[in-house]
Amino acid sequence: MPEGWNEEKDGLKKSDDGAMPDDGTTDKAKEFEGCSDLEIALATCWKRCLNVDGLLFSASFLDLGGTPALAKSLAMDIEQATGQTLDPETVLQLENFGALSTIISAPEIPLRDLIVTFQEGSQKTALICVHGITYYREISTISSPDTPVYGLLAKEHQALVSTVGEGQDQEVDLDRLIETYYTMIRNLQPKGPYQLIGHSFGGVIAFEIAKRLRNEGEAVDKLFLIDALLKDPFYPYMVQKIVKLFRLIRQGNWGDLGRIMRRVGSKFMRFGRHWQYRVSPSKLSPSSPALAERVTGKYRQVMHGYIPAKGVYDSPVILIRAHKTRTLSANRDDYGWQPLIGPPVEFIDLPGTHLTCVVQPNINNLERYFAKNTSV
Repeated sequence: MPEGWNEEKDGLKKSDDGAMPDDGTTDKAKEFEGCSDLEIALATCWKRCLNVDGLLFSASFLDLGGTPALAKSLAMDIEQATGQTLDPETVLQLENFGALSTIISAPEIPLRDLIVTFQEGSQKTALICVHGITYYREISTISSPDTPVYGLLAKEHQALVSTVGEGQDQEVDLDRLIETYYTMIRNLQPKGPYQLIGHSFGGVIAFEIAKRLRNEGEAVDKLFLIDALLKDPFYPYMVQKIVKLFRLIRQGNWGDLGRIMRRVGSKFMRFGRHWQYRVSPSKLSPSSPALAERVTGKYRQVMHGYIPAKGVYDSPVILIRAHKTRTLSANRDDYGWQPLIGPPVEFIDLPGTHLTCVVQPNINNLERYFAKNTSV
């Protein structure tokens, strides 16, 4: 059984509509805590195919109502999501979800790009979430039921996590990632209109892909950038912080000043840990916060060196700003994006931090935006 999965008790019965009831035994916010993106992709396929809410590790595929037709459907979903082929007969014999995860997650299985269908729909333009699965799961819960929502994660990211987790070094190739995601999007949806959403480093990738699609004559209805903060071209990062500090002192904003001082201190501590990792790398478990920090540090290096190609993007951009990033880190309200974009950038401000702004209850402002815009 993969570490971090929550096990539910026997005896839960499906409701009249076939769904498992939410009796409070499952904390949905923590259901996937400590799990890999591959495990989450598999769980999404499993739950959608069998029409269950939770993962009952004591229940087999057949116990949950599995049939030969559903086994074939699940095998097809898994192949679409992970690129891995699975015999429907093998699916029928699965003793529980953990057995499926063990088969697909075996070390000898090569890494593949992941495409997870968070929500099926056919009447509206699909919302394609770039460079992540875990972070985007709640996006589907606030989208119209008619909007297909997909999460894309390149095998290059999985390889980076694996390599860094083994205590080895690996550089991030931004151009290669952009090409990989562009191909994934074109294969998933050959023609526009498109709607793309990217968080942080994923926002840069989504922006470059959107520009490429527009240059090729495709329509991009909306590009959502979640807390993607560009490097200020005039000041190095720490100079930005010093400028921000003096501005807060001049304004007498002692509350934000104290918070930003703590953030600057945490940056120095993070730099110290990052240097420690470089000089004395060690192996880390997949669920370790230190591993996530190492990988994030790799992407942060690329973000700090990112120089957008010349040319102005000519389609709508919605910048989703986390409160703490906007007040404590950003020197510009537009996070540096407006000079690269023709139309005025729209803003959606959410409570929380860089990592918590699109989870409940902070996501409510985005939910209201989706409700007012028929395309999502």
